[in-house]
Amino acid sequence: MRQSSELLLTYLLNATWQVLLITAAAGLASWFLRQAPARYRHYVWTSALLLAFVIPLIPVIENAVESVSVFSTRTNPVKVAESPVKNHCRQISKYPMT
Repeated sequence: MRQSSELLLTYLLNATWQVLLITAAAGLASWFLRQAPARYRHYVWTSALLLAFVIPLIPVIENAVESVSVFSTRTNPVKVAESPVKNHCRQISKYPMT
């Protein structure tokens, strides 16, 4: 529960300033496009709406993936068996050819 609260708080804090910045950029772009067809301004505001949702979500996803990987690490490393050919070569090398 604590982790989900932290992720939500991270999203909301990032969203407050990032959405303001995205809106300002979209407003400026829309102002520059005031003589252009309306579809271009529509593209700008639609993109701004999408970015306003996605950009604050990126750090939340990174933190969630990081916290999941911390819990899934093993404490005991898995031992990989040695190859039987390698052991056989060691035994052969003990007896040099004369």
